[in-house]
Amino acid sequence: MKKRIFLTLVLTTAFGLFGTSCSSDSDSPAGSSTGTNRVVRYKATVTDNARIGVIAYTNAQGDMTTHTDINATTWESPEISMPASVQAISFGGSADVNTQGESGTLKVQIIINGEVVKENVSTGSVMSASTTIY
Repeated sequence: MKKRIFLTLVLTTAFGLFGTSCSSDSDSPAGSSTGTNRVVRYKATVTDNARIGVIAYTNAQGDMTTHTDINATTWESPEISMPASVQAISFGGSADVNTQGESGTLKVQIIINGEVVKENVSTGSVMSASTTIY
């Protein structure tokens, strides 16, 4: 329980720090948009020997939303119509393996307009992965 609370705090703090943009440059990667809404989905997957515990993502208002006690190998958000005014989109999660001494893999993805535009992977017995797009 303490480990989950700690991971939730770490993810929320990380997204708070990295979830802001100090520039209005237009060097945005593919999938981002200026002036129009984007359809955003988030997806997290882990190997069969692990379970996702916590996820956190940017909602349509630009704030972080956190879900705890996921207890699944796959988690997907519904489609979110993200306004162009939300300049940073972040997603992350944490997971644990089921059996002590084993290793697993957690992958998190940001999908914009049907295209995976950013992903990150973590491996180990306790995994935490996050990614942000501006």
